[in-house]
Amino acid sequence: MVSPKSQEKWIYIGVTKEIQIWKLEPKVCESSILTVRGKGTINVSPSVCIRFLADDRNSPRLDDMFESAPLVNRISRHTQVRNLRYKTIWPLKKRDFCTLLCALQISEYDWCLICFSIEHPDCPVRSEFVRGSVNAGYLISGSSSNPNICTVSLVITIDLKGSIPSWAINRLMTSQPMIIEKARNILESAISPFGKTIQHLELVDIDSLPPAPISSCDQTELPSNKKFIGVT
Repeated sequence: MVSPKSQEKWIYIGVTKEIQIWKLEPKVCESSILTVRGKGTINVSPSVCIRFLADDRNSPRLDDMFESAPLVNRISRHTQVRNLRYKTIWPLKKRDFCTLLCALQISEYDWCLICFSIEHPDCPVRSEFVRGSVNAGYLISGSSSNPNICTVSLVITIDLKGSIPSWAINRLMTSQPMIIEKARNILESAISPFGKTIQHLELVDIDSLPPAPISSCDQTELPSNKKFIGVT
């Protein structure tokens, strides 16, 4: 997710509600771009966590600014193109993103969910939105010693485009890592410490997904200039 060879400077922000938060030191010329990461522990199995995070029906519960995510194209069972749309932060215009989303099991106890901007002919820019750019990834890690607990890491880079006031960037910097905290509250309220479901959850069906390298995403229907080359 984050290359150990990177010379970019991560600044540790601190811990909020047991979620660790960092931000990437921005370049002076990139005032509209924010890169932030968070890390926390959730007391559910990795497979339940990825199924919850991968289900777009849960997005309004995790992000107050989320508006909708119309399906543009389903490439395969676990890879799809969606138009992510977000509410306005007055006085700014609403933002949207044309994204490829892919859920993958990378080992017996490790899963990832990746989302990055692409261009797609069936996802044109709409007049009521400013088209932004996003690259994000969750890594959900577990272990055989405790199958009903997982560590969730989120890294996200957002370019909102246009002139963005610092208060809007700061709001995103604090809110995006706290998606992990919101997911934890929902999941731990619905799943017992022994893995039994005690409340209804919206969970996408990915139990049968076999282990696969990240680069194995089906790319057959992506525009040729937007092929996915992987995450390191």
